Amino acid sequence: MSQLQKKIERLARQDGPRLGFGPVQREKPRAMLLAVIASSGKEAKAALKDGADFVVVRAATVKDAAKVVKDVDGDGCVGALVSSLDEAGATALRDAGSDFAIAVLEKTAAAAVDSEKMGHVVEIPVSSDEPTLRGLAPLSFDALYVGDAPGALTLAGRLDFVRAATMTG
Repeated sequence: MSQLQKKIERLARQDGPRLGFGPVQREKPRAMLLAVIASSGKEAKAALKDGADFVVVRAATVKDAAKVVKDVDGDGCVGALVSSLDEAGATALRDAGSDFAIAVLEKTAAAAVDSEKMGHVVEIPVSSDEPTLRGLAPLSFDALYVGDAPGALTLAGRLDFVRAATMTG
């Protein structure tokens, strides 16, 4: 299980009431994880040091992403956002220390996805059709990446996010 998946599960878990007597001081549960998109090892290290839950390395090629991930050198939860991913690319990222990979659904080889070795986040348009969204649920990806928001979020845009999250589980 990837570190990213563990963080997501910890966030979703609801702690029950504690038993016993005495004052109970509870922190308000967090509503989301903070991710930073970085393009260099320096940016990634700074983001993790400043409290980011995880960093996504965006690079032009898998080779470039693997180099940046390796530069971070296990300082925290780091993954890579690449335009396409094959089995060799997944191996290179994993060997560099990447916890997860993000790649476009249509450009990800099935052999590149092995959840026992590395987490996987699939990139989809938030407006994907219903059969595609429902088909993703049993594939057990760590999360969905819907890309950069095109400005201020509207109610219709929020509804698209809820629809995608609900259908994919």
